[in-house]
Amino acid sequence: MNNQELIAGGLTQAEIDALKKEHGELTLVSIDGEGHWWFKKPNMATLSASAAMAERDPMGSTLVYFTNCLVKGDPKAAENVDLWLAIAPVLSSLIEEKKVEVKKF
Repeated sequence: MNNQELIAGGLTQAEIDALKKEHGELTLVSIDGEGHWWFKKPNMATLSASAAMAERDPMGSTLVYFTNCLVKGDPKAAENVDLWLAIAPVLSSLIEEKKVEVKKF
């Protein structure tokens, strides 16, 4: 590696910028001593696939998010129960909730 300083998740600022340029806004999940996982926001196809699976297989539904949104990090984390149980709950935060105002006239 060159002399650039690691900023977050084992990446330099240049590497982070390149990932952001390719994938848009990113979320970093780090587990001490285990690794770092970078996720992009899900697209509509990912949301649809996840929703279709949610009723019959909630963990499979979450795996759809993991698989389709992971941009950097070890994909085998999904096979490690300890890592999976730490990462899975965070995946729902990839979608930002917006405040909505509804008025009927």
